[in-house]
Amino acid sequence: MSLSRRSPSARRRPVPRPGARAASAVVEQLEGRTLMAASDLDLSWDTDGKLIYDGGSGSGFTDVAVQPDGKVLAVGQSADTMNGRVYGLFRFNVDGTPDTTFSGDGVAPLPFGMTADVDHFELALMGDGRIVVAGTVDTTPTANVGIARFTSTGALDTGFRTGFNQNGYVFHPLPGGGTGGIDLAVQADGKILLGTGEWRSPTVARFLATTGALDTTFGSGGYATITLGEAAYLTDIAVLPSGKTLVSGMDTTGDAFVARLTSAGVYDSTFAGGTGLAQNVIDNGWG
Repeated sequence: MSLSRRSPSARRRPVPRPGARAASAVVEQLEGRTLMAASDLDLSWDTDGKLIYDGGSGSGFTDVAVQPDGKVLAVGQSADTMNGRVYGLFRFNVDGTPDTTFSGDGVAPLPFGMTADVDHFELALMGDGRIVVAGTVDTTPTANVGIARFTSTGALDTGFRTGFNQNGYVFHPLPGGGTGGIDLAVQADGKILLGTGEWRSPTVARFLATTGALDTTFGSGGYATITLGEAAYLTDIAVLPSGKTLVSGMDTTGDAFVARLTSAGVYDSTFAGGTGLAQNVIDNGWG
């Protein structure tokens, strides 16, 4: 049987040159499709790919996370008031609109107090959908860290508490002292890791998943201190699938460091030539 004219639905296959190997796959033309570059804004998010939240003078977010269902969590300052600043945990739908199934209006107020001077917030998602939020709180004369845990619907998790009348949140002395940046991570078992260090010795603390109390089985009395011989700034902590923890940051000369801790909060002797600490990873040339 012969065809006098090619069917419109027929596809032309490439003809190999003599001696050439036949292609193992045929690349077909994409018809009627638009491919977006990796840097293009996603126009399905708030119609133009950008969400500008007007929460009042000085409002802003300090950390964001994306849930497995695509909803977006953000934490930060929501507005100014006569008595101080108001802080909240926000959740947005996949199209950028406020998720009104979260705390009724898409915003869960943080319980750390309206007059507290909170320098920075971090948030972390747990495997069961609960959310942990932490912030450095300047409660003169001592600095504390406030840690709160929320359910997936934006309510304070009252199963997480220590001390008097602290349902769903706790205050602890800030590891390493002072105020400033922190980082937050949650282990697979729900225990909370909090890293701090603003031109001091970087410190990681671990808190129990059930009560928020300091886990004294970690490091020395609940704290693991990274000793560099000079002051440093902690920038990030991350929990590995093995249960070990990576800690990174920068010292006063601008050189980067990476430490790896075991699940017990001590240096991992199988990392960085047995020391558990790699210094001068990146030399910024400051010192």
